[in-house]
Amino acid sequence: MNTRVVLFRSGGNRKRLRSTKKSRSNIERIEQLKKTDIGAKEREEQEQIEEQKKKAYDLEMARLEREAKERERLRKIEEHKEIKKKHAMERIEQLKKTDIGAKVLQNLDEELRTHLGHIHKHQHQTTAINLNNPESQGMHLETRLEQLDSAIKMELWQEAFKAVADIHGLIQLSKKSPKPSLMTSYRSKNSN
Repeated sequence: MNTRVVLFRSGGNRKRLRSTKKSRSNIERIEQLKKTDIGAKEREEQEQIEEQKKKAYDLEMARLEREAKERERLRKIEEHKEIKKKHAMERIEQLKKTDIGAKVLQNLDEELRTHLGHIHKHQHQTTAINLNNPESQGMHLETRLEQLDSAIKMELWQEAFKAVADIHGLIQLSKKSPKPSLMTSYRSKNSN
């Protein structure tokens, strides 16, 4: 039988094996164990990396969800403000041409301009009102058209001119063109 002496290290001790079929299988098994130890470390590191990726993904998803909720909350507040402004316009129309009605309309117009200025000023924030959103743009344009209509009915021509300037400015601020129905309404009021 052809034998050969092989030295190898296992746990810091040197052992002698004879190169027989049995000893070859032992050597192969030991090599596999060494490989699996290295593989186990790599697997453990890979699992840690995957766990960190999962945590980062979960954190990012939670942040995006919070931002979406905040945007929805702001959209509802914006919608509520626009409804209140429309009701104020209706109330002003009821007061018609009295000095009180004219003064209230002027104050409301100034408030609308200030509100639009704040929207434009804070446009870079992630939770800001997006005037490029057709729904937001439509609400703002409808409110300004109501403002124009109220000023025309009350024959407050200076306020009507300011309302037209506001509408034009709002259209210029937005990157998207407004709904055709709103533009038709705007042009028909301008032609009168």
